[in-house]
Amino acid sequence: DDSKVGVRTYIAPLALPPYTATSPSGALPPIARFDEKRWDPAFVVKYNFTDNVNGYFRYATGYRGGGVSVRSLWFTPYGAEETESLELGMKGRFFDNRLTLNVAAFQNDTKNQQLTFFESPLTNPSLTTTLNTPLPFKVKGVEVEAILKVVDGLTLSGNYARNDAREFFEFDNPLTAAVDPLRFYSSQVPKHAGNVAMDY
Repeated sequence: DDSKVGVRTYIAPLALPPYTATSPSGALPPIARFDEKRWDPAFVVKYNFTDNVNGYFRYATGYRGGGVSVRSLWFTPYGAEETESLELGMKGRFFDNRLTLNVAAFQNDTKNQQLTFFESPLTNPSLTTTLNTPLPFKVKGVEVEAILKVVDGLTLSGNYARNDAREFFEFDNPLTAAVDPLRFYSSQVPKHAGNVAMDY
């Protein structure tokens, strides 16, 4: 049960410089409200193939609460972001527990994704508004993680993820004109990501 109320109490009036806290306020926006009642379940089914190898399936739903951006000139509230996730994986230890290997396949479906945009990037880049995108965002992929204890005190590790995101995650700024040089697209999900490390 999530309830929020946002009230802007003062706006510096344009016609009364210099602006001080004692100056009469400019026109105030309406009160911003957010109310959400949800039930987000999650469950995991696991099976031990051996003492050192475990398989699992996980299902979960979740959400990011809505609200209002304090940097928004319009003070317009935005709604909750909802996600449904599936994961199928294996975790194992081998070679006398010197090698840890984890593999997982996943899929996340997100509705009403929250993205923050500049309201007036050319005149006042401090003004931003958070909006819910009208299109769903889906990403699926595979992740592999390995940790190898070579000798006492020396560990090698690596991680690799292959992501497949829907193309319309490139969501353009709806608040600015197409000729705006600072018009931008939302961040891309990298198709390949990974790292390697050595600890001694």
